[in-house]
Amino acid sequence: MSKTEIYENILSAVTNETEVTKAQILSHSKQSDIVEARCLLFHYLHRAGFYPSQIARITNQSRQCVNCLLLSFQARCDYSGNMLKRYVKKLDVELSEYILPPE
Repeated sequence: MSKTEIYENILSAVTNETEVTKAQILSHSKQSDIVEARCLLFHYLHRAGFYPSQIARITNQSRQCVNCLLLSFQARCDYSGNMLKRYVKKLDVELSEYILPPE
């Protein structure tokens, strides 16, 4: 499976689960639900083996933005309430064929 196919499948799963559109996720919006969806996308792309620089390039975000969201993912899960945890639980199952086991 190509990187493009993996990217499209992960993006589709995140948009379906969060009900945030592809255009919103790929925008530079700071709205909390959109940032959360973007954070999920970056997290699962990274777990699928994409480097932060690759994620930045294919999502048209800065590498700094990608790194910031990747580094803050666990804290977001801890403090954002149950919704993000539900998304992660469902996406872990749905995307299991694409993601690498946690280190």
